[in-house]
Amino acid sequence: MFSAIGKINNKITSRNITIKLTELNKGVNLFDDFFIDKQNNNIKIFDRTCDHAGGKLIHRDKKIICPVHNWEFLPQKKSYKNGIQKKPLNYEIKNDKIIFSIKEYKPEITKFNKDKESLIKIRFINHAFIILEYNNFSFATDPWALGPAFSNGWWLKKKTKEDWLEKINNCDFIYISHNHPDHLHPHTLKKISKKMKFIIPKFISGSTKVLLQDLNFENIDEFELNYEYKCKKNDLNLCILKSGDFREDSGLYFSIGKFTSLLNVDSNSINFNRLPNATFYASSFGGGASGYPLMFDNYKTDEKKEIIKRNRNFHKILQQKNLNLIKPKYFLPYASFFEERLERDKMIKKLNEKNNIQSYEDFCNKKNIKILNKEKNDLFTFKGEKLLSEKNIKVKFYEDKEAKDYLNETKKNYNKIKKNYLKNYFLQSGFK
Repeated sequence: MFSAIGKINNKITSRNITIKLTELNKGVNLFDDFFIDKQNNNIKIFDRTCDHAGGKLIHRDKKIICPVHNWEFLPQKKSYKNGIQKKPLNYEIKNDKIIFSIKEYKPEITKFNKDKESLIKIRFINHAFIILEYNNFSFATDPWALGPAFSNGWWLKKKTKEDWLEKINNCDFIYISHNHPDHLHPHTLKKISKKMKFIIPKFISGSTKVLLQDLNFENIDEFELNYEYKCKKNDLNLCILKSGDFREDSGLYFSIGKFTSLLNVDSNSINFNRLPNATFYASSFGGGASGYPLMFDNYKTDEKKEIIKRNRNFHKILQQKNLNLIKPKYFLPYASFFEERLERDKMIKKLNEKNNIQSYEDFCNKKNIKILNKEKNDLFTFKGEKLLSEKNIKVKFYEDKEAKDYLNETKKNYNKIKKNYLKNYFLQSGFK
């Protein structure tokens, strides 16, 4: 169905930087795009681009590593642990200031028939589950249509319309961004045809593939990260971009003629903050997905509220930064439509406030970005880069089981787990 084109091309520009020597601490000083290793009077500067697969080097557990393939970099040796060399940046010192320049990257992903204004329909189903239709061809992303995720902790905030299963089974493929259960959702996937084709990121652990195989799917293609793939049937060109941290997470960039799209899903620093321009941008927006601080007993309730507020604002600021860099015409806030529902979680639900779609209205209005609000409409039709229409599909809602029924099923299925099973799980995971 797809043929590999090759690695993404990047447009490279230079930016001049000046830093006072007095601002540097001994050891690794990490900045957005570079780091400075200072050992007494010995200074070395390196960009944060990994020389292996283009990942972004991070400082973790007193080590400098690339989260894509876990390459470790040793700054004093100017090489990775495996011996591959990394060239330091040239600099000069004037008036107790370090002066140097650093390269900046802007992905330039191929467009086929780039002037063609194709008719494209994007249907929001639920959470990060959307279906794109184009010229008798369609694909779906991260289907979660029913039931809970994360040990009955997360529930879909809104009901799913009942035609979702027919629509997804008619798709040419399904893209799964990562193995979290609100994206690779067993309850939903069990209802999908076992002949379905899946396109997934080629992560080191293979965890996404293994989980799909456990659900008896076999038609699975693993795509290399940051490679372009051209559909043999039409002008669709897609590329899976990794999150910019150590997690196995991803987003999807694709183009169809003039129309370009970036589905950030819920990745942190997607593509290490090297963001392409896109007509259509979809991303999580709510925050509130972490167990921190609500599940930590060393905070008082008022402290938890303050941390939640700060984290929620931080999430909004990060999305605004992405919107500034991507410059989309349209923004679909998605992948945040979950809530806590069980009696046991009522305190979490009360405290765990999340951003809403309206939180982004002022910013998007100033930037001339149109918000596609799924609270009002769920089908968006484009011709090229122009939005032709948005409407709310008139279909009945899918009748799902009650939350208590799912909880009872979980209790029944997992109440006989042995102590040794748990012990072996942690031992085999490297814990001591």
